[in-house]
Formats: sequence, structure tokens, C-alpha cells
Amino acid sequence: MYKRFNIDTLSKYSVRTGTYGYQPKFLTKDSKFFVKEQARISGYLKDDWKSELLACRIAKILGIPCVEQKPCVIVYSENLKHYGVYSYNFELENQFFIPFEYLMQTMNNSFDRNKYIRLASATEKLEYLVFLMHRTTGIKVTDLRTYMLGLACLDILCCNTDRHIKNFGV
Repeated sequence: MYKRFNIDTLSKYSVRTGTYGYQPKFLTKDSKFFVKEQARISGYLKDDWKSELLACRIAKILGIPCVEQKPCVIVYSENLKHYGVYSYNFELENQFFIPFEYLMQTMNNSFDRNKYIRLASATEKLEYLVFLMHRTTGIKVTDLRTYMLGLACLDILCCNTDRHIKNFGV
């Protein structure tokens, strides 16, 4: 049985989200859980929430740090229910996810998209991102490289085509 969240117990959460309604995001009113509803694109509900669960399980197996996602149902009314995932709100423990794009903007380390596009191989692109993240955060290059390669493996295994500079970070 999936955990149920009634819409009146949720607050719309738009900070740091770029999907603008494709995949509605919420915090519970007590801020204990972060809830992501399945995406609705062109009027059709997608099963992206299942991909979130799969990616989380594979990440755990591969030892890639991730937020533990669990399945849920978001209840708007007795006749209107959508699936989604929820996770414990780690920000309550003063832990935060900072997207790569935000790191670059706040630290004045502009991401040179043209340079990135001109790089010949995926390996060169990965090394460029690792270099920028290291320069911005001070995290060891080897740790960042391991993390980024793990994400790439995870994306391949899950057929994720949505990896971009707003949905990976530290």
C-alpha cells in the first residue's frame, strides 16, 4: 500500500524546480516530506515516478549517493488521484542539494556552453564539469569524477535522457 498524501496537507513547492508544472512538487505542511507527482505532458500522465524509484534502487546498489524515494499517491479528491514519489526532507537536518547551474551562477564561474559543446568526447565533457565543480566547491577531483561517472552509469541503466545542469549537483 502506497503512502497517501491529501492535497490539502501539501504546499506547492516551486523553489529550485524548472519543470513548471510538468511534474508538480510539494512539501508536506509540516515540511517533513518532499513529494513529486507524476508528470503530465500534453494531457497524459507519465510513469516517470517509476523511473525515480528504479534510479534510486540502482544508485543504492552502485553506492551512488542519492535521496531515498518511496512510492505514494497524491489524492486531490476521491475520484482524482495521481502517483508520485516522496522522500524525507533532508533540509530539516541542514543538508542541501545545490544544482551545478546554481553553483556556477553564485560563484561567478560561468559555465561556457560553447566550450562544452565543442569538446569532442563525453569523457572531455565529464572532465570539464568535474574541473568546474572542483574549482567551485573544493571537493576532491577523484570524488567528483567517481560521482559523475556513477551518474552516467545510472543514466544509461535507467535510460535517463534528462540529465542537465539543473538536476545534478552536490
